[in-house]
Amino acid sequence: RERSLTIALTENLKQYCFCVSNSGTQISEDMQESIFQPGVTTKGEGHGFGLVRIDAIVEKLDGYLSRNSEDGAFTTEILIPQV
Repeated sequence: RERSLTIALTENLKQYCFCVSNSGTQISEDMQESIFQPGVTTKGEGHGFGLVRIDAIVEKLDGYLSRNSEDGAFTTEILIPQV
């Protein structure tokens, strides 16, 4: 199966919006809660720290983050206020 990565960046007067969609492996329901813990991954040993880092950066910048895993895609949307 062909995989794709889509990245969209937009801004308005109040915020920046980053949307990333990955058509890789869908995250199972039982793994959706634990996947955001350091070291938990679907890729094997040595991975599993990217989502945790993103969460920390968004929190530090007082942003908003949502994730969705459905229809063969994992999507992350991040809103960061402009300062």
